[in-house]
This record gives sequence, C-alpha cells and structure tokens, in this order.
Amino acid sequence: MKENSLISGGLLKFVFVLIILFCLSSKSEAFLKNPFEPQIPAKESEIIAPPPPVQPETTKTPEVSSESELPLPALTITGVVWNSKRPQAIINENVVDVGDEIEGVKIIGIKKTAIDVMFQGREITIEP
Repeated sequence: MKENSLISGGLLKFVFVLIILFCLSSKSEAFLKNPFEPQIPAKESEIIAPPPPVQPETTKTPEVSSESELPLPALTITGVVWNSKRPQAIINENVVDVGDEIEGVKIIGIKKTAIDVMFQGREITIEP
C-alpha cells in the first residue's frame, strides 16, 4: 500500500512539474493567446481610415464648347460590389445599380476599380 502511494505521489509531482513547464514555455503563449488579437489594432496609428473623397476624373472625350453644359456633380464612391450578377455601388451614401440615376448622372457600368457614368451625353469614368 505504501508503495502505491509513493508511486502515485511521484506521478502527481511529475504531472504538476510538466504543467508548470508547459505554462512557462514559449509555445504555450500561442496556445493561450486571444484568437481575435490579429484583428485588433495594437496602436491607434494602425487603424486604417477610409481614403478621403476623390473628385471624379473624366476620360478623354471630345470637348464640346457649350454654355449650357453643367459640371459633373460631386460623386463620392464609398463601396463597390462588382463581381456579381447584380453589381452595385455606394455613391453619396446611396446604393445604386447599373441603370440607376443619381443627381442627374446615369450609372452605366460598375467595375472593380471604376464606375462608368453617362452625364449630358458624355461617357465618364469615375475612380474611387
């Protein structure tokens, strides 16, 4: 009986020492680490802010000198869903589809890096 208690006592001490060594090892840090930590910015400087609004750029189109032409309204693109059956964009805080009109500008195409619009008979490409 004494022999069993000595064996079990020694085994218990051995397991206890193993647990302590595991907790102190560097590999245990990865095991005990917060799984969401890579998604949390470490510093405020690492927080990615959205880019500032960009004024639309026009493609080269024949210039038409007409006093009745209005300038292209300011369109701020904040999001694009382009690789789907129904491409959409967020322009001036409105969700628009191809064929929709916003501020007198008709959306004729939504691509990954640009949006094609029609304004006063001119096709214009706007990049976010």
